[in-house]
Amino acid sequence: MADLSVQILSPARVVKRTTARQVQVPGIAGELGILPGHTAFVTELGEGILEVIGTDGGKYKVTGGYLEVISDNVTILADKIEAS
Repeated sequence: MADLSVQILSPARVVKRTTARQVQVPGIAGELGILPGHTAFVTELGEGILEVIGTDGGKYKVTGGYLEVISDNVTILADKIEAS
């Protein structure tokens, strides 16, 4: 199975660039799970835990922002983010 290319950004800095098998994010209307091959889309983030699942994974508390998925590239621009 292919991996996702993940960029996690805040207004002030690049938080993380990595690859992952899966990304779990708090969407504005509920939790979202992103796997390789996911349909392209953009959505607003809610408040909750962002989890990057893979070799170099991690968990972050996010509040607001946006998520974009295009061709196994996941970009997260969080209004506020901190390691969880």
